[in-house]
Amino acid sequence: MEMADVSDGTPTTDWVADPPAVEPEETRSRWGDFAPREERAVLRSLLRDLSNDDGPLDALDEELPAARAAGLPEQVAKNVREAVTMDPDMTGEDASSVLGGLIEYLYYANRSSLLAKYRLLQPAYRVYADHEANAESPSGTVPASVPSWIGSRWPFLGHRIGFPIGVAASGLTTNAQCVKRLFEAGYNVVTYKTVRSQFTPPHPRPNWALLNSDSIKAIGDPETVVTVNPETTLVEADSSANSFGVPSPEPTVWVDDFRTAAKAAGEGQVLICSVLGEDNNSDHSERSTDVLIADFIAVTRHAMSAGAETVELNLSCPNTTRLDDEPTLPLCYDVELAIAIVVKVRESVGHSVKLGAKLSYLEHDNLARFLDGAAHHLDFVSGINTVAHPVESAVGEGTPYFGKRLVAGIGGAVIQPLALEFVRACKQYKDENNADFAIIGVGGVTDPASFVAMREAGADIVQAVTGVFLNSLLAVDCMRSLGATMRSPLDDAEKERILQTAMSRIPVPEWEFTTSSELPVGVTAELLDELVISGALVMTSAAGAPRYLRSDADSRPSVNA
Repeated sequence: MEMADVSDGTPTTDWVADPPAVEPEETRSRWGDFAPREERAVLRSLLRDLSNDDGPLDALDEELPAARAAGLPEQVAKNVREAVTMDPDMTGEDASSVLGGLIEYLYYANRSSLLAKYRLLQPAYRVYADHEANAESPSGTVPASVPSWIGSRWPFLGHRIGFPIGVAASGLTTNAQCVKRLFEAGYNVVTYKTVRSQFTPPHPRPNWALLNSDSIKAIGDPETVVTVNPETTLVEADSSANSFGVPSPEPTVWVDDFRTAAKAAGEGQVLICSVLGEDNNSDHSERSTDVLIADFIAVTRHAMSAGAETVELNLSCPNTTRLDDEPTLPLCYDVELAIAIVVKVRESVGHSVKLGAKLSYLEHDNLARFLDGAAHHLDFVSGINTVAHPVESAVGEGTPYFGKRLVAGIGGAVIQPLALEFVRACKQYKDENNADFAIIGVGGVTDPASFVAMREAGADIVQAVTGVFLNSLLAVDCMRSLGATMRSPLDDAEKERILQTAMSRIPVPEWEFTTSSELPVGVTAELLDELVISGALVMTSAAGAPRYLRSDADSRPSVNA
């Protein structure tokens, strides 16, 4: 590596290999998994790697036609070229914004491997490529490391899992290769892309588009037309539209692949298999309920034969179409049918598998009706899926963005209010009816704040799709921001160990409790505070450092007081 002086005289390092990892107490750069102070060095190294004999600008011009054809916004192309022309050595104050533009430039130029070299933040799906190409070569950013000190402390369906974040069934979870990458990036509950009883091809490209939530009004009104603006940048995007259909390999293919994917799960990680039945009617114009339910049972049994311990019935997908390209409604909109599917599948497979249902957003009364009939057959409820809306292109008034497909699924930040409402309603039902199902909250989780909102609404597990598509470092971002203090229902058991460590006559310094506990330091400190408030411990100090003394054993209240 070599040292270079920037305009303010501060030395920086030009890295010829991976930039150094973010320190535990640091906030990463908005552009990748490295410290903000490394941005200029990464930018220079990236331009050096790009350069040909005539320099980086000529190399960028060579990439431009392909990037434009793939969807690079014109303003991004203009800004990057101007910045490199004016300041080829990147000594100016706008190096950070130039780096962001260059990432987008190279993303659309299909230079994922170069971006990955420096752990630069790139979308986890290439919108300009088809479903098959993305499945064969997953993209996205793998972090330098995943915090291991958080531990596997959250209960879920008989497991103790790591930090309770995951990825829902989607174009990000298509096969074992995709699943392995997500587990390695810290996503601990991953749902394998929905599988079926027969081969079903994906819809043709395009399948995914960037959206900004500020441009979408009345998301709760299904008649609201959503417009895709090709000039929306990666920085501006916080939502998305997708139209994949429900593609699936033949069972003989996906059964073997699921087995491979399941082997990628590490300690504290769970893989769920999403399944969808169909009535095999050629045009879906008339539904045969018996055939549909029988197919759900058959696909569930295929999943069990693949070793799936947890199966999710997909009753929610808005992306299925008839042969005439007219959309069909999610199965859960027919509440009685959805209940019948759950009941019959459970009766058929018994309790040899953990069974859940993925639902669309439902009005409160319809959700309550579904749970009244199905909750006692389910181990978990997941929701919501994307919200179906007509989607048009900003280029050509009234032109459907996804070809002949008029309706697509909308996800990301714009649907968070609906997702939170759904999760709160599930939690309310659980509390009022003493129901025993876990809640997987999905929809609008794009950052640590929205993760917290979903947990506070009542989700046991939080999954994301658009949030991971736009920021594949979402899991480690949440862990680094929240892991030191986020509580698990299992943490209170540590109080008894703390009381055993404490003495009734000699104050014990705080560090003895924190270093002997497997919990994060912040969580142990909170437990100490709670024991002081309850009267079980007395806090003193020496030289400003807290010490703890156990109260008299005869008068000490219960730790649960």
